[in-house]
Amino acid sequence: MHLPGLELPAYAVAGSPAQAVIYGVIVLASRRPQLGDLRHQSGENLGTSVTASGTVGAALQAAEFGILGLALSLETTKAYHYEYGSEADWSGQCTSRAISLKLS
Repeated sequence: MHLPGLELPAYAVAGSPAQAVIYGVIVLASRRPQLGDLRHQSGENLGTSVTASGTVGAALQAAEFGILGLALSLETTKAYHYEYGSEADWSGQCTSRAISLKLS
């Protein structure tokens, strides 16, 4: 992945979000992650179907490894799925706060 001033490795897993967490923790991570920050959700997670969510499932899988899992989702129209907006700033703030709470 190329970002201005950065070159980062990127990986894909042909599986569920929870399987991606397993692969990332067991195969890719050189150390135990502090946080599983799971944001790839194009719809909200509400009601009784929340446990069927891939985003929530990945957070639960992270918790099985003793890793704090943060699942964030937002209901938007398809045109905005790949946009950067205030919700990204808000989710970054949630991530920072979650890490600070876990480490304190």
